[in-house]
Amino acid sequence: MPSFQINFIQIFIVCGILQGLVYCVLLLFRKANFRANLMLALFLFSVSFTLFTSLILDFGWYNTYPWLHWLPFSLTFALGPSLFFYVRFLSMPEYRFRSVDFWHFVPIVFNYFHSVYHLVLGRSNPYPQLHNFTEALETYGILTMAFYFLFAIRSIKKYEILILDRVSNLEHFTLRWLKEFIMVVFASLILIVVFIVLDFSLLIDFRREYSGTYFFEFDGLLKSINVVCLYWLGIRGYFQQPIARSYTAGKGLKDHFPVLQKEVSKTNIGLLIRAMEDEKLYLIPSLSLSMLEERIGLPAREISRTLNLGLQKNFYYFVNEYRVKEAKNRLSDPQYDHLTVLGIGFDSGFSSKATFNRIFKELTGESPSQFRKSTRSANL
Repeated sequence: MPSFQINFIQIFIVCGILQGLVYCVLLLFRKANFRANLMLALFLFSVSFTLFTSLILDFGWYNTYPWLHWLPFSLTFALGPSLFFYVRFLSMPEYRFRSVDFWHFVPIVFNYFHSVYHLVLGRSNPYPQLHNFTEALETYGILTMAFYFLFAIRSIKKYEILILDRVSNLEHFTLRWLKEFIMVVFASLILIVVFIVLDFSLLIDFRREYSGTYFFEFDGLLKSINVVCLYWLGIRGYFQQPIARSYTAGKGLKDHFPVLQKEVSKTNIGLLIRAMEDEKLYLIPSLSLSMLEERIGLPAREISRTLNLGLQKNFYYFVNEYRVKEAKNRLSDPQYDHLTVLGIGFDSGFSSKATFNRIFKELTGESPSQFRKSTRSANL
């Protein structure tokens, strides 16, 4: 191997690549969230590989080892699909990869065009405009991430709508990690897009080469940002806990969404109200749609339909309205003065302080503490 010089940024990039590859392997051997982890591993590998080929170019190894052109010049077209399917698999654990889904990864062949150009024509570059076009394709791959980013956001939104029809407490069903993941990717994507916009002619005027653009001028900065993302995504992604799956147990995707009908049985509405007012099932912190289904003998889909059409509410707010009502009664009753506000919240069916305060204020306009003080003042 010929001698070469390496600077601090390149050392930083090498460390990032190694760390990314290590977490790729670790993710593949982690059973929890396996399908999601497979997509995250692909995303990390794609970033690591793209950084690796940039180092090969910096070190001049393409000239010394022409066989390296058998490798794609980058994997930018894999970033968007792997991002999207990671979000989908994590937010919908029951989702199975279908044959049609493979088409999302077919554009990866465009990442080979640059390498094929040099495999066929060598490093002499006899057709510079064609060469510049193959380089621009790598940038097109980055831009496709914007579309997959929007698809990923839609998946998260669908999950949040779905889960509010299934559970009464969200502590084990939140997608905080996915939202953090999306925001980190979005922030890095925005920065790259800014440079692409500054050099928009790079995408349409193939007389310009990548190395003569603003994009290339800040190449070290952009690569360093990618390395930071690799570190963060690898570590946080590996330690991500599985999202609770009880809400989907034994059910297909179509069963998640209630089938709309024009009429809703008043008997069903009565069953739901009695379950809350007489049996006080809302006092069970872990109450879910499946649990309510077992207690009242009404199919889950029918419960969802009754709530959505008959009461214009989802399951989450239906149950938590009763919890807030219970908490209000206890907060205003002197016989519960020996209990703290949080203690009353837990006794009313809430499972966390944050949820209790948020839902209570959302439905009453006051925090639980403010409500207790105001009721005390009114009774004096």
